[in-house]
Amino acid sequence: MRIRDALYAIALLLCDNAYGEEPRQDEVSASSPAAKPGRWPLAAKNKDILIKRYQGGVLLIGDSIAAKWPRDLQQRYFGAPFINLGMGGDTTSNVIWRLPYYDLNEAAAPAIVIIIGTNNLHRDGAKEIADGIETIVRKVGQAAPKSQIVVCEILPRGPGGTSYDSAIGEVNTLINARAASDGYKVLKAHDAIRDHEDRQSLYADPVHINSHGYVVLSELLTALISSNHPA
Repeated sequence: MRIRDALYAIALLLCDNAYGEEPRQDEVSASSPAAKPGRWPLAAKNKDILIKRYQGGVLLIGDSIAAKWPRDLQQRYFGAPFINLGMGGDTTSNVIWRLPYYDLNEAAAPAIVIIIGTNNLHRDGAKEIADGIETIVRKVGQAAPKSQIVVCEILPRGPGGTSYDSAIGEVNTLINARAASDGYKVLKAHDAIRDHEDRQSLYADPVHINSHGYVVLSELLTALISSNHPA
């Protein structure tokens, strides 16, 4: 009996190994899908309920900078809540992993805004990050061909944090250079934040902007969307 149980356990282990595990995000390129451990995959998949709940609104997908966009500013500047698919800590690989679980065409979003890349800076080069963003753009375009795609430049880091200024500049240069051929608009947020007369007042911490910073982004995004949909 014990021998049979042992053989059964070995067979299960071999089956598990045959199917493999989800690749860790530190094991894949910025253009390949990767899940995070723990409850993240379930939480990521469950965000699809927001698509039906806020259908027809602007859709955000990306990291915590997307996730933290204040609800009152969404209403004030855009007249309705966003379909906010932002998740804290996400890299380009995490967003690529999540995309198949969302019916972006059903969202009927006038614009799909991609805010991603800052969490890749510590491990990926500028071209790799830009390639990851380009992969997201391509997949979003295939899933929602009627929606305008907007890519937000990577924001400068706030006071007290690791700057990554050179890498951020290189990624943003590539984002802008590829926009026309890849069919997206660029939310030119980097310089608007960096050159603000009181830049420090726009940050909640070295990575995240506060409500004042989101006012800057809201004004830029409103103007960009309006320019694509004139009255």
